[in-house]
Amino acid sequence: MRRREFIGLLVGAAASPSTAYAQTQTMRTVGFLSAWQPSDSAPVIETLRMGLKDVDLIEGHNVSILFRFAEGHIERLPALATELIDLKVDAMFVLTNAAALAAKAATSTIPIVFAIGGDPVSLGLVASIRRPGGNLTGISAFSTQGDARRVELLHRFAPQAKAIGLLINPTDPASEAQSREAMAAARKFALQLETRTASADTELESAMAALSEAKISALFIPNDAFFNSRARQLIDLAERYKLATLYPWREFVDLGGLMSFGPDLRTAFYQATVYLRRILRGAKPGNLPVLLPARYYLVINAKTAAAQGIAIPRLLRVSASQIIQ
Repeated sequence: MRRREFIGLLVGAAASPSTAYAQTQTMRTVGFLSAWQPSDSAPVIETLRMGLKDVDLIEGHNVSILFRFAEGHIERLPALATELIDLKVDAMFVLTNAAALAAKAATSTIPIVFAIGGDPVSLGLVASIRRPGGNLTGISAFSTQGDARRVELLHRFAPQAKAIGLLINPTDPASEAQSREAMAAARKFALQLETRTASADTELESAMAALSEAKISALFIPNDAFFNSRARQLIDLAERYKLATLYPWREFVDLGGLMSFGPDLRTAFYQATVYLRRILRGAKPGNLPVLLPARYYLVINAKTAAAQGIAIPRLLRVSASQIIQ
């Protein structure tokens, strides 16, 4: 979807009349399902509430939001999704690939809006990007071009490296696609790809230590609910093992991570909220095309680079969306 279409969608939605809900006292119920911890989900929740309030959907007045969090344990998601369905929610807002799959398995009738990082078609969530069909739609940060660009950025940061590392959570439904796309991108730059897996706290350190022992100096961590909920731990391990690490979201960089390349999360979450409020007004999810990010942002933490003895290449200084000093 073109950037102009994205902007038109947001402006149109924000400017559309909200009197239908302002004049009714009917309470609508939204189920919020996240694979993350409550603290990690806070920016999403804030954006969700703001987006609903923009059209006079006010929590506690005419809309109720029921929250369920798997706290990084995706095996809990099916039961949490079923619990929300049993509570007779009018629609669901789900965060992460695994949460979307759990919600889809739990209901084929209740509308679901997702915000995910994987390919919704290959995950089986929708029939196609343009015509999702069924009861799901939303926004996806999936982009094979984005993965190729991430590998290129790592290569530019560590041009002497003959191999780069990839950390994968094997329990994430998108892990196979992530591995496949990263491997294809690495081949374009004649790089070997060293993959390590982790799906528990105790496995994170062993995986990072193994990459260091393999003489890997540059690491790519893809979007994953478990990794996102362990941002601080991953950043500390990357520093300990001197791994120049590229993260999926700028929030990692704000916490001290080296660099990130990805869409702006708050914008993405607001776009998903626009879809949710349209659905609450009667729109059918299957008729709303899945949204894709209009832009990816490169954010670099100069302080972290200096601490790790990494010189930021001039080309990346120029092309970075932001350099945090």
